[in-house]
Amino acid sequence: MRSKRLIRVLIYLAVVAAVAVPAAMAFGFDDSVNPPSGVVGTRYDFTFVARNGCPPYQFVLQSGSVPTGTSMDSNGHITGTPTQAGSFFFWVEIRDLGCTQFPGNTCPPNGISCSAPSQRPFTINISEKLTVTSDNLAPATVGVPYSVKLAASGGGTLTWSLASGTLPAGFTLAPDGTLAGTATADSNGPVSFAVKVTDGTRTDTKTLKLDVVTPLAATEPVFAPAEIGHTLKPTTLTASGGRTNALNGTPTAAGSFPVQITVKDTYGTTATLNALLVVKAKVAVKTLKLPVTKVGKLYRATLRTAGGVAPFKWKVTSGRFPVGIRLDRIAGVLGGTPRVAGTYPLTFSVTDALGETSSVSLKLTVLPKKKKA
Repeated sequence: MRSKRLIRVLIYLAVVAAVAVPAAMAFGFDDSVNPPSGVVGTRYDFTFVARNGCPPYQFVLQSGSVPTGTSMDSNGHITGTPTQAGSFFFWVEIRDLGCTQFPGNTCPPNGISCSAPSQRPFTINISEKLTVTSDNLAPATVGVPYSVKLAASGGGTLTWSLASGTLPAGFTLAPDGTLAGTATADSNGPVSFAVKVTDGTRTDTKTLKLDVVTPLAATEPVFAPAEIGHTLKPTTLTASGGRTNALNGTPTAAGSFPVQITVKDTYGTTATLNALLVVKAKVAVKTLKLPVTKVGKLYRATLRTAGGVAPFKWKVTSGRFPVGIRLDRIAGVLGGTPRVAGTYPLTFSVTDALGETSSVSLKLTVLPKKKKA
């Protein structure tokens, strides 16, 4: 009877002791250590912590999945580099191998007996990587207001700043990412500088380049005289800050030709000029017959041209003038007082300012002077 009472008392004490163990002393996960959030592309490293058990411990992924790109080993160590953003929910079980493998072990403090496995759910949030996406900034032009809003992906409320380098003179970078200003001088090449963006927890830095150029200006061309069949003297086309070009060729038709010329720089900026190219007809002798004259009579005849580019020069390439007649080579005028009658075959050649020539064969007839009756 006495022994039965003793047994009952022991059982009662054991039950009371079990019930009296506070939750804080129970075997399981350390509530003060929880997996933090992560970022895509940034290495992740976390280890679960057990309490009130007998090591060694074993951690088992019961369901769900850790972030893509990471894995968990039996020591409760989650490592890797996340490759996908999102919320990853999973259950982890912790086993007290010190108790289960050695039943007689009295390791647990305060008389805690061997414990059953403990399970708990966890969530790890993986965010997109904060990345500056702005690139290839459009060029700025001296004296022209400029403004561009820098952009980044994967962040919340962003704050921008200059990380290193110097902005072109006249420019500032606002905290909201607005790069603005009015350039005061050509940068003579792209200016490099680094910008930094942060959302409070993540940061990214990137080097950008901004080129400041002088306003594109082209000089209106002055075309050289042009003539059918004559190779154009190259007309130089010039734009400030760039290379020259030329208009050339050999015209095949006469007329006035409006020419629109567009100059474009490496950044796509354009300037347009309008000019007029006048092409003359090929030079030709228009005079087909010389007037008849008499001995002793004052004579004057002008050789005419069509087309060509003035000034002109004349010469006789065959034949001889009557005595007393001469040719003004610049004006193309035959003049004088013939002294000897006869018919004089003459070949005239004219050359214009471009070196083009034309010839014609004519006859100058000088009649004898009438005899007095």
